[in-house]
Amino acid sequence: MSHINRHRTAAFAVLATVVVVAASCAMPPPPPVTTTSTTTSTTTSTTTTIPCPTFPLPPLPSTVPPGDAVLAENPVTGVTAGCEKPVVFTWSGQTPGKLMYVDICRKVTSDPSFNPGQDCAPLSSWNPNATATGSGSTVVRIFRGREPSGDLDWGCFAASDVAPAGVEKNTTCYVRVTNNSLFNYPDAREAAFTLS
Repeated sequence: MSHINRHRTAAFAVLATVVVVAASCAMPPPPPVTTTSTTTSTTTSTTTTIPCPTFPLPPLPSTVPPGDAVLAENPVTGVTAGCEKPVVFTWSGQTPGKLMYVDICRKVTSDPSFNPGQDCAPLSSWNPNATATGSGSTVVRIFRGREPSGDLDWGCFAASDVAPAGVEKNTTCYVRVTNNSLFNYPDAREAAFTLS
């Protein structure tokens, strides 16, 4: 028997074995499917999204009014749930020539449990440039509702608002200013605000 014929015979033997094995491994047909039909009454609801109001960007003052920390508007009005409003914030008495840290927080620095990482909103933080006098101003965006990052379970709400489940409702929040470091507690000052 030639070399080629031996390979053909071996190939046919393997092929025949595969066909027999495949036939014996055939899956049985699936059992019949029983379906049950249930009719329920459903109510269709429509959600309407109300856009945030548009506020003009307020101009910064040419001189800083007296006071350690002053928010130009309090109570802050016209902000709807989930929206923000730009408001001028001014400060004085900070160390000259140092980078500033301005944040919206739920507690004052003097609270023994205050922790900037938990009590200040991470997306409501500004770093105005240093000034030669230690006084300055910036525009902050006052939010109404859960703090904007959604990472912390607290927010700033009007007294009439209902906070979402699991979110701490604060009806008084604070714009905090300090210099050189977010953790500079001795120089920190706050301006309280409410929403209406």
